[in-house]
Parts: sequence; structure tokens; C-alpha cells
Amino acid sequence: MFIDTKFFGIHFQEQENHDKQFASLKQAVTREFDAIFNGAPIEAHRKGLEVIESIAYQYIRNAIFVEMGWSPTVGETITLLDFLRLHKIRYEYKLLVQTLLRRLELGGFLEAVAAAQPTWRVIQETPSKASVGETIKTLQTTILQFPECEQDAYFVNYIGELKFEIFSL
Repeated sequence: MFIDTKFFGIHFQEQENHDKQFASLKQAVTREFDAIFNGAPIEAHRKGLEVIESIAYQYIRNAIFVEMGWSPTVGETITLLDFLRLHKIRYEYKLLVQTLLRRLELGGFLEAVAAAQPTWRVIQETPSKASVGETIKTLQTTILQFPECEQDAYFVNYIGELKFEIFSL
């Protein structure tokens, strides 16, 4: 009986030590968590992400109009398959290209005219290389105001620079 009491005494003492360590760890994590979220309010992060989305859209415009050299006229229509053929993009990238063209539709450059065979009508003039490049530079400067979005911005800029190269793999 004496051995059992001593054993349980040791067990309870270890449990008390673990509880103290856990409480200390919990306080440290709470302090770090509060520092992160109080130092970078969610609203500021949301605004930063909006700028990043604008940068991503400009990279899409850059890939399609500048890198690929697509310069359609207002009123022209193009199907997804014609776009792939025109730019010598492999058929495996059909869904990616369709997503990029739909993003141009959301941005007001294209208008969907047929869903069965994805077809769009051009409703805006093609942006110049200089205007797209200048917009990207301006947005990259703007994102510096949102340090909490630094990793997101880095990723979008990295992928944005490669967007056209992805199609030629």
C-alpha cells in the first residue's frame, strides 16, 4: 500500500507540472495570436487582398494582350477553341484558358455570347502594353501599404510573371 501511495503521489506531481507548463504555453500562444491580429486588422488584410486581386487581373491582361499579342477589335467574336488554335495553346489547357477569358469577361473586356461552345464578343479596346505594365507597377507599389499581404503578393507576382510560359509547357 505504501508503494501505491508514493506512485500516485509522483503521478499527481507530474500532472501538476504539466498543467503549469500547459498554462504557460497557452499564455504565450495567446500573446502571439493577439499581437498578430491586433497588429494586422482583418479589414486591412481584406483591402490588401483586393489590391492583389487587381494585380492578378492585370497579369491576365498582360499574358493575353501583351505576351500573346492578341489585339482583337471591338465587336469581334472568338470561341475558346479558336483562341487555343490562334495562340497555339495545347488543348489540355482549355479549362485554364476558359477561366482566364471568363475573368476578362468579369473585367468588362469580353461579353459572353454562347455557353454551349464558349464564345465571347470583344466590347472594349485592347489595352496597350505600356498601360498594362504601368498599372501593374502602380498596384505593386500600392500593395506595399499592406505588409500583412506580403506572401500573397509575392506568390501572385511570381505566378503572374510565368502565366504565358505555363501555356508553352
